[in-house]
Amino acid sequence: MKQLIANLVFFLAFGSQCARSAEQAVFQTVNHLGQTAYRSLVLEIDLVNTPKWVEGTDSPPLSPRQAEMAARSELTRTVRQFDHWELVKFCLRRVGNPENWIYIVEMKPVVQNARASGQVDSIEIVVLLDGRAIRPNEVRGKPRAWRQR
Repeated sequence: MKQLIANLVFFLAFGSQCARSAEQAVFQTVNHLGQTAYRSLVLEIDLVNTPKWVEGTDSPPLSPRQAEMAARSELTRTVRQFDHWELVKFCLRRVGNPENWIYIVEMKPVVQNARASGQVDSIEIVVLLDGRAIRPNEVRGKPRAWRQR
């Protein structure tokens, strides 16, 4: 009986975290800004209620400008050490089933005297077609060689 209660308490405390980590990832990106690594993870559940870009339709449901605005907004909440960001590139990528697409918006901080301070890394923000940006989470304790793109 004690074991049953202990298992129940454990499940109630940690069950939702275990279930979230067990969900199927369809895309991930890891980026570095200085010594800090950031990881964005898109799960299948993130795409369930997002608009689909159906074959034969000219434009995706979210415009590139709207995706850029969502990415900039997320950067101001997530990476606070920089005030200004420069757009580097856009990518529209299919993930999961053929009608699920995401934007990958790459931006780099605008840094005064960038040449003197060395190379400035960039960060990719994933934006779903409903306009939600996936928050990059700081990765701790991973060496720079862990970078995946």
